[in-house]
Amino acid sequence: VMAADDDYDALLDQLQSFDESVRKVALQTLALQGEVASEYAAEAGRLLQDEYEEVRRAAAVALGKIGTKAGQQAKALASALMDEDKGVRAEAARALGALGPAAAGRFAEQVASL
Repeated sequence: VMAADDDYDALLDQLQSFDESVRKVALQTLALQGEVASEYAAEAGRLLQDEYEEVRRAAAVALGKIGTKAGQQAKALASALMDEDKGVRAEAARALGALGPAAAGRFAEQVASL
């Protein structure tokens, strides 16, 4: 049986993998865990700038599923509203809404302008 720290390290390694499909699957795992995955929110926020749109989209979905506990990532999500990929923009807007009004409220104008 793996200890929780081993699980954390393994998932962190996957989020930092050189293989974009591994990063994407790790983000999908976070999305399934929801709020429990809040300790990974900063790493998911960093992946909003990944070179692959599938990874950026998965990062936005994961942050949305983490919800209010990902509030520190509101600025990164707001930046993703300008992403070249419309799927990333849509998921970033959805995720900002999931962060709640306290975190996302200051970006309401950007969301409304989409």
